[in-house]
Amino acid sequence: QGLPSPEMQTVSACLTFHVKNGLLAEFCEAAAALIAIGRQDAGCICMELRRELPWARQISTDQMSLFAMWQEWASPAHLEAHLQSRHAQKFNEAIISQRVLLREPSVSLFSLPLSVSDLATLGAEATAAAAALATQLRAQEQLDPAGRDQATAAVAHAAASSSGLGGSGVRSPSADGRRTVSSLGSSAGSSRPSVLQQSGSMALKRTG
Repeated sequence: QGLPSPEMQTVSACLTFHVKNGLLAEFCEAAAALIAIGRQDAGCICMELRRELPWARQISTDQMSLFAMWQEWASPAHLEAHLQSRHAQKFNEAIISQRVLLREPSVSLFSLPLSVSDLATLGAEATAAAAALATQLRAQEQLDPAGRDQATAAVAHAAASSSGLGGSGVRSPSADGRRTVSSLGSSAGSSRPSVLQQSGSMALKRTG
């Protein structure tokens, strides 16, 4: 049947928050308000917040508690609309003005769940890419040393740029293939700062 277009694929966002324990109540109040309203946003499939449990290698300390927020949206456009909503911006403003975080939240966007066949396809694509690269490198042995080094670097860069899920993952219609939501990045290589500036579920600047 084929995969849906990137504009219609489900997208998930995972955000982590390092919350100062002394300001835990303020964070919980702001997060509760965001979730209560955000779950009603168009296209919201899931929005939940979880706190790290005590264990041998926990990240949380006596001064800080780690929280993770998981969001699922029917499409990148729905996620983008949430990021621009008033309640999302209000959450940002609350955690910034009260300086409840020790550091910027981490942000990651994820594809649809990978099936066994998706994993097989991904592995096959990686194997084919490695074989093609080896063939090109062997061909470069006939070049002069300077040309060989330059060609090797170009091929390696091309291979790194083309790696990914092929047709089985969630991709943006953007040229660099890394931005699922159009407004999350302003240019290639700057997606993380742009996400932090525009996300409705994270701080806009360093708070520690």
